[in-house]
Amino acid sequence: MKIFIIFKQIFFFCFIILFNNIFGQNNFNGVSPLNNSITLAPDIKFEWDSLSEASDYLIEIASDVNFTDLVYSQNNITTCNIQPTITSGYGKYYWRIMANLINSGQLTTNTDSFIYFNPNSLNSLSLWLSGDSVQANGTNIEKWLDKSPNNFNPYQFTTTRQPNLISSVSQLNNLPVVQFNGSNVLTLGDSIDINTDDITIFLIGKSNNTSGVYLGKDKVGDHNNSYALWYVSDRLRFKYSDGTSKQIYRGLGHGDYEMISVTSDRVNQNLSFFTNGNNQGTSPAILDTTYNFNSSHPFNIGSSINNSSFTEFLNGQIAEILIYSNHLNDSTRRIVEKYLHNKYSPIVNLGQNIYIPYGFCNTRLYCNHWFQSYLWNTTETTDTITVNSSGTYYVTVNDIFDFNSSDTIEVFYPKIFASPPNDTTLCLG
Repeated sequence: MKIFIIFKQIFFFCFIILFNNIFGQNNFNGVSPLNNSITLAPDIKFEWDSLSEASDYLIEIASDVNFTDLVYSQNNITTCNIQPTITSGYGKYYWRIMANLINSGQLTTNTDSFIYFNPNSLNSLSLWLSGDSVQANGTNIEKWLDKSPNNFNPYQFTTTRQPNLISSVSQLNNLPVVQFNGSNVLTLGDSIDINTDDITIFLIGKSNNTSGVYLGKDKVGDHNNSYALWYVSDRLRFKYSDGTSKQIYRGLGHGDYEMISVTSDRVNQNLSFFTNGNNQGTSPAILDTTYNFNSSHPFNIGSSINNSSFTEFLNGQIAEILIYSNHLNDSTRRIVEKYLHNKYSPIVNLGQNIYIPYGFCNTRLYCNHWFQSYLWNTTETTDTITVNSSGTYYVTVNDIFDFNSSDTIEVFYPKIFASPPNDTTLCLG
């Protein structure tokens, strides 16, 4: 009997081998970088789906959608990934993969695009602060080091006023943040005046309380040439005072990480205010560029001032601040927002299609852990599911900035025409 069972197992295993290249495969796609994504580094890892009938692959990267201006091309690639360096500067690029088939012919992926971007690539960057660039004594931050060319470094040398560095926050793609505990402040003194320019501010942060200042060049109760981004009575507000106070504010709610964007447009004489990419309103009737918006108020992060003392302290966290001394139009603003979004909460990517060479045991599909909710087409709502049959699987997720994103993955098990014996289990490994 034992010999007979072994014979059945060997026979069935040979039967599997006979069909182990038959997957019914018909999809060939680029996997990473995702279409319309943003990348900061010039060394970009490209990945694509594997084709069992491919002998090798060719990658093309171009500055135009017709691929007439190639910036990179490489053939005879025998893996499904490559990491070239983009040397042609910042901008939008297009890429595709061509598979050379063993039995002649060629298959080509759809054309995807990505934007190679850095905040310094835009004109008039006044200040760029992020949690990975600080001068600290232990976890106490003495200076927040400016990554713009201006070398503005907000500082605090009084130990009890120093914010703390949190080296990793799981909800923010495991990136660092600066923690303000309700009595901390960083200052630049009399800096970051608007003068006769415009101003555009981006901030990733969270307030734990219903009141507190993210940043501002402001003095409480003074409406002469001051601005601030702060919470008052549980409303996030942007204050802009050019002789009279103009304020745009959002509805009630604090305690969540948020992506904030504000910009002035003195040509059209209005302010715009966005949170998580959603327009919170426009304030008309700001003064045009003939007015000199300048004051001696200090620029502070985490607090405002009242006469000579600090007040309106922030209890919360700030991950990144960008300030430009001009008006960014909607398309440019969205690029910066996409950079921040992709950095702190990248959209879902299930990776390359999965081909099981033999066996029928479970395969795990998983998303990154920083999303707030998950919904698979299997109706499951966890970050990981297990599957054991060929099919198309997709998931929709919601992230900390309330964005939804989806991705699809194909799983291919061997296509066979018989069932394994009841006393046989075939698994990978």
